[in-house]
Amino acid sequence: MSNIKHYVPEMVNELTRIIVTTRNDNPSIEAYDAVVPGEWKRCQEVQALVQAGQIPSADQLRTVLSSVVKMLRVKQVPEAEIRGRIDEAFARCEQGLYPVDRAAVEAGVWT
Repeated sequence: MSNIKHYVPEMVNELTRIIVTTRNDNPSIEAYDAVVPGEWKRCQEVQALVQAGQIPSADQLRTVLSSVVKMLRVKQVPEAEIRGRIDEAFARCEQGLYPVDRAAVEAGVWT
């Protein structure tokens, strides 16, 4: 019997990981500061619920996804890369801790 614990991706964590691991290419500190801190706070509020053992709703996941997309755009990440990173997060979470209805989560985010 193995004592190795397998990492099971959790959607909120996967989405916020994208922000932490993405370089900021925006030369404007003001533009960054106008968006990123507030959006990051929204993500952390949902993350706190997950850490407390709650399964996030589609609305809460949409909030996080929307915030992540906004932050990546402010970091001047190309749209194709943003979509690719989000696709990767959804793919990693297909066998995750709880079911994620991608269509419901993405509703209205890509505008």
